[in-house]
Amino acid sequence: MEKYIRITNKDQKTWILPCRNLKTALCLYQPSSAKGKALKQMVPTLIRLPVVSEVGLRMLGIQKQKDGIPEDLQKYLSNIYADGADIQFAAFLGTPGIHQKVTVQISMGNKILGYCKVTKNQEIFKIFQHEQNVLKYLSDCGIENIPKCIRCEAFEDNQFVFVQTTIKTLKSRVRHELGLLELEFIHQLAERTQVTMDFAQTDFYGSIHRLQERLCILEENGFSTRVLRLVYNNLTEYYQGIRHFSAYHRDFTPWNSFVENGKLFVFDFEYAALQYPAYLDAIHYLCQTAVFEQKLKPQEIYALYQRECNSGCLKGLFKHPEIALQSYLLDIISFYISRRDSAVLDDGTAVLLEIWIDLCQFAVANG
Repeated sequence: MEKYIRITNKDQKTWILPCRNLKTALCLYQPSSAKGKALKQMVPTLIRLPVVSEVGLRMLGIQKQKDGIPEDLQKYLSNIYADGADIQFAAFLGTPGIHQKVTVQISMGNKILGYCKVTKNQEIFKIFQHEQNVLKYLSDCGIENIPKCIRCEAFEDNQFVFVQTTIKTLKSRVRHELGLLELEFIHQLAERTQVTMDFAQTDFYGSIHRLQERLCILEENGFSTRVLRLVYNNLTEYYQGIRHFSAYHRDFTPWNSFVENGKLFVFDFEYAALQYPAYLDAIHYLCQTAVFEQKLKPQEIYALYQRECNSGCLKGLFKHPEIALQSYLLDIISFYISRRDSAVLDDGTAVLLEIWIDLCQFAVANG
């Protein structure tokens, strides 16, 4: 019988991994903290050492267990990958929140066959369907090194699945800095999906307009919205009329990409949109790594952004860097507010909103 371990971090994110071929299963585990990265290296050794007790493992957030993913899901995925007689499944139970879903890595020995996202929530299934459509559109536009959706459907017990291909191997590596490979992908996305259209008809306008209709949620949670109203006015004035827009991944980060054979492979397009100002993915990558990996304060993030625009990897990318930053910030604030089904903000979201609103202040003051 297959044996498993369960890893739970301080944010209550949980992974269930088979002990056999554990190094392959650990490809699903992509921690951003130094502690998590160190733990990933140590896990295969720790669980084999008889001197490490169950209590010791639990102190590290590790538990041994007998069960993996449900048998009906195993059977369903095994039928898709029928050529694999000994298929194994690792699972990430998802980021806690209203859009939480399970991600399953399907492998055979040291070979990763693909990934499957699973939910019982019909709203999340609509997101799966959106990602399926986005991936097809991007493929038709000639975007390379992205997944192909091979199943997006309902299956037993009102469950919904999104099954996709991958080129990931044990040799794949995750980069943690915005560099040439990332910028090449962003350029490809901007150039091959470019459309010319009225700003008022774009996905981008729809996003920032929705935020204006929901500013009361921020106000009810104690946030001042004055600067967000100023940013909205700046953007609607700047972008008015017919302009160029491009596809936007909207969550382009180290943990949604990897390098294989010198090429960057990018996945998780579930929140992607098709008509946005070009190159905002570069700002997202820079800001997300600054927040979650470097733990920078808002003024430090803004100083980093200015340096990168003046003499770093963002130099020459934006005609008006302050407008680009305001565009990114208003959209990500809108994203986090619009997807909520409650006016009460959790602590994690509140902290992020404080950072983004502070960054809006800096961008407006220097714009």
